[in-house]
Amino acid sequence: MMSIFSPAPHIERLPEGQIDS
Repeated sequence: MMSIFSPAPHIERLPEGQIDS
């Protein structure tokens, strides 16, 4: 998901593990 790489506040809510997958 490219959105996850973007500087968004919702990223902080999700753990790094979720971002990796």
